[in-house]
Amino acid sequence: MIFSRKKKITVDSPPPLTRNQSLNGIPKINPVVTVHILENGFVQLEYPLGLRPFFIQLFERFNKNKAKDCIKKLELDQLGSEVWLLIDGERTVRNIIKEFAAKNDISLQEAESATTSFLRQLGNRKIIAIA
Repeated sequence: MIFSRKKKITVDSPPPLTRNQSLNGIPKINPVVTVHILENGFVQLEYPLGLRPFFIQLFERFNKNKAKDCIKKLELDQLGSEVWLLIDGERTVRNIIKEFAAKNDISLQEAESATTSFLRQLGNRKIIAIA
């Protein structure tokens, strides 16, 4: 297709991880992320917004604040907060899934689907990295 959005794998890009490699990875929290535990027990994350140079110039043209001061806030729900609190830099994704499934009395398949989707979203926002 002419307008395909699939990522092309080049010689320089590493091959995609297998399912087993992904589950054995250890999520690490980006040091620029600030974590707040709210009164209701939920977690609120604050992280700098990574803008491209064009958008930085555009933002600064129409806003008095500097673009480097752009802080994004993300409030997690109950299940997201539970998963977040399991990320300690030592547990693997597989262990987080098992603990999450046991705590919420759901199947491992459901827990894996929900947890990996959540961790993928955090990774896309550069809040965590899987090592």
